[in-house]
Amino acid sequence: MKVLLSLLVLLIPLKGFSPQEGGGGNVCSYRGELVLLDEFYSDYGNVSGTQWAPPQEKPVYRVDETGEKILDLTKMETASVFLKTLNWYRTKLDKDLFRELQDYFMALDTVYMKREQFMQAWSPDGHYRIGCAKGFMRALIVSTPEGVTMLSQKDWDQLHPQRKQIVMFHETLRLAQIHTDWFKDVMNDELSVLTMMLFHGAMRDITSHPAWSKIVSDLKAQLYTTDSLAVIEKNISEAQDSLQSSQAVSDVNRLSMLLKQKDIKLGREPGLHFSNQMKILRANPLYQAKAAEIVRDMRNH
Repeated sequence: MKVLLSLLVLLIPLKGFSPQEGGGGNVCSYRGELVLLDEFYSDYGNVSGTQWAPPQEKPVYRVDETGEKILDLTKMETASVFLKTLNWYRTKLDKDLFRELQDYFMALDTVYMKREQFMQAWSPDGHYRIGCAKGFMRALIVSTPEGVTMLSQKDWDQLHPQRKQIVMFHETLRLAQIHTDWFKDVMNDELSVLTMMLFHGAMRDITSHPAWSKIVSDLKAQLYTTDSLAVIEKNISEAQDSLQSSQAVSDVNRLSMLLKQKDIKLGREPGLHFSNQMKILRANPLYQAKAAEIVRDMRNH
């Protein structure tokens, strides 16, 4: 268990808008610290006041065509520990779910930066545990259905390294909530509870979470379809055509699920098709134009 917790200490989570609009991981001021809203949903203690001294993360940036920095969460030093922890859960809890979470995490290779803070929070729910300073709550990281994720660099730089890892886990779950049918009914407070359970390694508690069984059963119903291989291949062709015209992440998600269904029918380990297809989408000039407009708008809020 100590080995597991040593891995989980270097982990990562998320939080935000309504699922229809997008999702933002919220932060607030608590006892003089900048903390994550998720921490108020933990029965296992929180990061505040700990004596952990993990190594400082060296951010991995690239620069877009306008000269703005883009953060690649998947290449940060703790990403390998995060992926090892997902793999541990995969062997102990459910191979399909944690493979999917890995796929969504790998899509966080493109996180746009907002130099200043966001001016508001998304979907604060007023849970009785929340002890934020009065009137202080705002988004730290925001993901949208259009596939754009943005982070406030000013708040990010103030976070304890451990909290940065919580943000990574949270945002992985948020992408699953925004982009999938099997995660769409998970409420914001439930998402935070799941985030902190995973962060703290509360494996037995995770499986008793009210949303757990439905998430897993809905996912498996999609992956292990009764459709024939011929039908799946026909659907793949139609999904590829639709994606070409729509440049929509919803079609990326549909195509990636169909490709995984095909892998399973052929007896192969399903690939990380969502993150791979997102890389292809982001390279398309039509999508780049749409994303640039969303990024400009988000930087003004």
